Amino acid sequence: MSKAITNAAAVLTQHDRKGKLPPGPSLDITFMLTYKADNPGFTGMRMGGYTEQENTLYFERAVPEDLLESSRAGEFVSLVLEDMFDNATDYFADRGRLFNPAGWKESLRQVGIAR
Repeated sequence: MSKAITNAAAVLTQHDRKGKLPPGPSLDITFMLTYKADNPGFTGMRMGGYTEQENTLYFERAVPEDLLESSRAGEFVSLVLEDMFDNATDYFADRGRLFNPAGWKESLRQVGIAR
């Protein structure tokens, strides 16, 4: 899981440096890894903390322990990112802010994270 998360972060950062991510609000996600008694205290995804000054919507995603060493970790990361874009779309639509989920999903396809 750590390798899949690091890979996604690295390729998206490189894509961003080339100016290829869509304009608009930024998204920040923290993957909360679960291991035995050390867990994030929630399941699924949560979001919040957006301010106009930072222009960043924050997300946290709890990662189930059985996925930590899974061969499908890359697929899980991809699905989480797509879910994050869908949640961000709803969040910004409710506030009348423009957000480009298709552009974000296309960026994932361009860097090989999504299908």
